[in-house]
Order: sequence, then structure tokens, then C-alpha cells
Amino acid sequence: MLINEIKIKDEIMKCYRLKNKYERQQNYYNGLCMFIYSDNFEEGEWGNYKKSKRNGFVLTWDKKIGCTRANYINEVIEGEVLRNFINGEMEKSYYKKGIKNGISIYFWKDGGTEERFYVDGMKSGKAERKFSNGSREEIIYLNGEIHGESTYYYPDGTYKKRVYDTGKIVGKEIMYLLDGNQAVIERPKEEILEFSKENNISFRKISRDINVKYTTFMTWIENLKNGKCISVENILKIQKYIGLALYNS
Repeated sequence: MLINEIKIKDEIMKCYRLKNKYERQQNYYNGLCMFIYSDNFEEGEWGNYKKSKRNGFVLTWDKKIGCTRANYINEVIEGEVLRNFINGEMEKSYYKKGIKNGISIYFWKDGGTEERFYVDGMKSGKAERKFSNGSREEIIYLNGEIHGESTYYYPDGTYKKRVYDTGKIVGKEIMYLLDGNQAVIERPKEEILEFSKENNISFRKISRDINVKYTTFMTWIENLKNGKCISVENILKIQKYIGLALYNS
């Protein structure tokens, strides 16, 4: 159903209210059009169409997901695609014949990024994560999952190596310190979570015992849960506390 016509420069954009995109495809819409798929504009699209197929630039939106800006050839995505998600994150990627291929940059809402490569729609090969705290991590994707050895670099020049198995960190982490020595780090995330649960000790008490602000400590925990890292000093501080607590128990 045609609900409005809007003049944009020398063109007229016709606005329609339809049930869904399948209803659009069953008719013959041409030129610059907008299609609204809900009464409150929560879902829809606008752009260039030829015989109801997306041809040229089209913007689609869904308030539950976000919006996508892409170019189409006969309804098939081709070239650069920009996606903005409702959680504040964003992705810039490239498509060939409707399939994601080539370099992609994902922007986290905290300012960090991940630059990765796609082959036939799947993450593959080397990738680099840059975190908002100045750290970065070199990883490898295999069959869409992080797999194999990675190297995590801290801003102070120290770095550590760890191993992923289908997206999960396994085994010990080896920290390479500035003085040339090495430190073996057992799984810090699992250590602190298991210790807190098994000994019924709250994170607030732990933060107080190691003389760290509770909000700062919870930031450490959140970073560890999300697969990010915290400083070597802070990791060793937590491990020292756990070791002493277990020794005195």
C-alpha cells in the first residue's frame, strides 16, 4: 500500500507499507522506494529497486538488530557492507556474489577492533585484535573458530603466548617478561571464578583483601570473562592471593 511520496533532489521516493520483504518481491516496484514492514517503523528498508529486486544502494533496518548499508545486484549483496548493531558495535566487510569474502573489521563499543579475513563466509587465517587498553593479540582462525597458538602483547612490552582449541583457551599461558624471564600462568579466569565459588568468597572481599577498588576488580573479571587480558602485575597479584588463601585454609 502506497502511504507517501517524498521528493529527494530530482527523484521521488515512494513509501509503501507491506507485511514483509516477500510481499515486496511478489510485485513490481522500480526506482527509489521505501518499504515499511511494521506499524511503528521498527523494520524496513529503502534504496534502489528494479522489478522489486534490490539494485544499487539499499539500507535495511531492524530495531532489534541494527541497520545494514550495502550494494546489491539483482537482490545479491556485492562489495562493501557496513553494519551497525543496536549494542553500539559495528562491522565493515566485503561480499562477493552474496558471500562474505576478504578483509573485515569489527569495532567493539569500547573502542577495540578485530581485523580478520573471510573465505566463503567463514573466518579464516590470521587476525589481529586491538584492545582499548592498548594491548593487542595475534590469533588464527580455523573453520570459523580461534584455533592454535596466539600472542598477546601488553603496552609495557611484555607479551604472552597461549593456545586456543576451537575458540577456548586451553593449557598454561607463558608470559615473557621485560627482563627476559618467563612466568607460567595457569588459567587466570578459571582460577579466580572457581576459587570464589568453591570457597564462598565474594569478589568484594577479594578486592578488599588485595587492596583494589571493587569497581576496578570487577573490570578485571569482566575482561577475563570476555577473553581479554589484564596486566601481568594484576594477574600475579590475584594468583598470589589465591595461593596464600589456600595455604592458610
